[in-house]
Amino acid sequence: DLTIRLQASTTKQLSKRTEAVYRLSGTLSHEYNNIFTIILPLSEGLIEEIDHPSHRNDLTHIIDACYRAKTLSRQLLKLTKTEGVVEHRLDLIEHVKEAVDQLSGTYEHPIIFKLPAEECLISSYPNEIFNLLKLLVDNAVEASPSLTPIEIELTLLENGEGIKHTEQFQRGPVARLVVKDQGNGIPEELSSTIFEPFVTTSQEVGRGLGLSIVFTIVVRLGGVIDVESRKGEGTSVRIHLPVITEYGVTSESTPMSDKLSPEQLRGMRVLLVDDEHSLIHSIKRAMVRVGMDVVTCHDPREAVQLMLEEENTFDLIISDIRMPHLSGPEWIAQVKEHMTLPPYLFITGHIDDTLAKSLNIDEQQVLFKPFSPSKLLQRIIGLCAEPKV
Repeated sequence: DLTIRLQASTTKQLSKRTEAVYRLSGTLSHEYNNIFTIILPLSEGLIEEIDHPSHRNDLTHIIDACYRAKTLSRQLLKLTKTEGVVEHRLDLIEHVKEAVDQLSGTYEHPIIFKLPAEECLISSYPNEIFNLLKLLVDNAVEASPSLTPIEIELTLLENGEGIKHTEQFQRGPVARLVVKDQGNGIPEELSSTIFEPFVTTSQEVGRGLGLSIVFTIVVRLGGVIDVESRKGEGTSVRIHLPVITEYGVTSESTPMSDKLSPEQLRGMRVLLVDDEHSLIHSIKRAMVRVGMDVVTCHDPREAVQLMLEEENTFDLIISDIRMPHLSGPEWIAQVKEHMTLPPYLFITGHIDDTLAKSLNIDEQQVLFKPFSPSKLLQRIIGLCAEPKV
């Protein structure tokens, strides 16, 4: 009885400490993202206005540091969620890059990867892409001669025509992820059972779960997997995943002029609400640069009053979620009781699953900080193409 009580007490203490880490990680991530949402748009705006090569080079380093910080913040956020509990919208390209960065120093084999420039959104659980790639690279390394490269390639297909075993991809774009080695290949007698547990070419006892786990992950993500292997020529594992297409796609590092039509934004009247003064200045500067008329509020209560006084004069609302007095969704809900709203977009550095569910926020209406000006403006174009809500 005493042992059971001690174990229960230890488990309870561990649970409390873990929950404290979750809360701290979420708070830190939110603050970091707010800071870099101030730096990133201002830096990318300045680099378009400065001709001096040395100064442009300095700004490029600042922008690169912001994106490194964004990756670090994402890793920090992984501490705030329990694996496999809530599904999220993830940029597959960023997660493949992140996985390759972590795996590259683990093996003697070089990892060569090729990725598209566009954004590629999928619906996935936290850490699933890393776990999937690690298992595939582990298998590839084990099957390959020393120091031979492991190739990872991600491509976007317009549709799923020609993909084996499924008809579910016929109506939209598909992400194809391929991991290829230069090993001896899979014996023909194992080709039909390769995804079954404990089917392996290894002589070690207990091996053979890797591809079985990969298969389970791919199915859970709504995709399909197949293997192409020839004796002495290596093995390619091909995974096809459905792509989310609510918004036009663009790379965060791609200049706006390459992907957007500023004429679609010029003259648009926007209400921008955030309690961070520096952040409002940074975001407003990016929108004014393309000819948008931006009205700002630092207090959501003032935003409610302004909307009621100037009914139907705004084309778009952009609001932070976490603010004193009223959250973004709360002040929006108050205005909804009195009038029909234009499209609105919430911006936030972090939102935990409990808050997201309690506020009943549609994921399409959320843009996570930090974001580049091109990402913000692309999202605005996507939102304003929809009817008013």
